[in-house]
Amino acid sequence: MHKVVRPPAAPLELTTAFVYPFEFKWEEPVYRRFELSQRLVEEAVRQSGEQFAFFGPSEFKVMRQNDNGAWVASTALPLLIGSGQRADQGVVIRPWAERRKNSSMQETFDKKGKATGMATMEETIYLGHLDVVHPSSGQVLVEVSSEVKVDPFSADLSEDGSDPARPLTKLMAGLLVEALGAVKHLALKRPVRPELGLTVALTPQATLDYLEDGKPATSVELAAMDAVAQEIFVQDRAKFLAPFLPEAALPKVVKMPVGTYVVAAAAGAKVSPGDLLLTIDGAPALPQMLGRLRFSEVPVQVRVRKSSGEETEVLLP
Repeated sequence: MHKVVRPPAAPLELTTAFVYPFEFKWEEPVYRRFELSQRLVEEAVRQSGEQFAFFGPSEFKVMRQNDNGAWVASTALPLLIGSGQRADQGVVIRPWAERRKNSSMQETFDKKGKATGMATMEETIYLGHLDVVHPSSGQVLVEVSSEVKVDPFSADLSEDGSDPARPLTKLMAGLLVEALGAVKHLALKRPVRPELGLTVALTPQATLDYLEDGKPATSVELAAMDAVAQEIFVQDRAKFLAPFLPEAALPKVVKMPVGTYVVAAAAGAKVSPGDLLLTIDGAPALPQMLGRLRFSEVPVQVRVRKSSGEETEVLLP
């Protein structure tokens, strides 16, 4: 792993991080930019939810991915100011990757050592990168990168079709942990509420609805698939977002609107397993919003669809 950490030019009191849509340096469907970034957002909340409030790729728009002046190259700044933070208290996390493929010919032999022909071998290498940028100063605080060579015979690649690049997903999660560890000492010390004690999963409709300029939502393409292909595809998207989601829950979750499904809840929680959080403070409910509630000074209103189908409202935390 290669890591560069640059001390800020002036003391910082960071509170908030915006995780950009994942940038593939090769052609990938738009939903992949969302879902891999969203996985990183939720990993970030698990790792550093006591230090930073995190926003994900569906909550803001990026106009220029590689511009270090992110406050003018994205719509993140109004969200930061609206949450009561200063511009200099925010950073952006920019994940991206390259892919290299090398092909070679290898002579094959039978059991007696007699040449039987030539076989083509293809090697895939993913090079992952992750930058932490401080837009107010234009400074890149942290750069981490590493690579992974794909073993085509690995069990990691044969479990299911939910992750077409599982080695890359694992690599990027590791880079994120390294980057967050390098900036956690810059976080503002402030009161933080205990965790809510919920295990939650974002519904796959969030993936299907994600779009960018010039790239339509995946739900448009989904309509052209037959019913069986649609079902498999949406289930795979649900599994990618939440690998821990029980198989028994899949048929329900894939039919739900954008929201956060409660997989498990601690005793005494205000919501129960099987509930769907529809909105948080009026906005579509996303898992990272629950993480941000740890910094909220007042409870917020959450609209919940109970497993019975009844809708109600609760105050969290």
